[in-house]
Amino acid sequence: MFNVNISGANPIALGDFDRNGLLDIAICIGTANVNGISTDRVDILLNQGNGVFGNPVTFVTGTSGGPLASIIAVGDFNNDGNPDIATAAGYGSVSVILGDGGGNFGAPLTFNANLGRAVQLTNLALADLNRDGKLDLVTAQNWPGVPGDASVGVYLGQGDGTFTLGVLYQPSVIDVCGACAGSKSAPRSV
Repeated sequence: MFNVNISGANPIALGDFDRNGLLDIAICIGTANVNGISTDRVDILLNQGNGVFGNPVTFVTGTSGGPLASIIAVGDFNNDGNPDIATAAGYGSVSVILGDGGGNFGAPLTFNANLGRAVQLTNLALADLNRDGKLDLVTAQNWPGVPGDASVGVYLGQGDGTFTLGVLYQPSVIDVCGACAGSKSAPRSV
């Protein structure tokens, strides 16, 4: 039995971080410091087999000037065949920690996502969008209650755990705020 000090609903992801053929657990956890900046971390629980997991091992993922780490994804960002971890915090801090295939991770590679007019990251997805064999990162961000400020950021992977500057795309949304306020105008696409 082990204890992992978490509060609320912490995001999790699965990956074979020690390459033993068994899926391990990664838990996004943050710890606020006295300066009001959170030091985000990931706790890794390595699968020992038969549903038994080892004690958590902690890896720092970087800092953020906002909510604790809220998003996690697993992929191979440096094409070495080992699973790596990307985390993102609500106010735009994105970190990648590169796995060594033995259950360990290196120092965080951190960047601030381009939020455009939005104020918080809400999602993170991984794919090779340009078919160059390097994993790319896509973020979704919004300003709660302001649908016109939502956007999607695309960051092309460089194959070493770093990414190009993000390009923002603003999806078409339906403006229902006017209808909620009693406006006689029909909803419009922005």
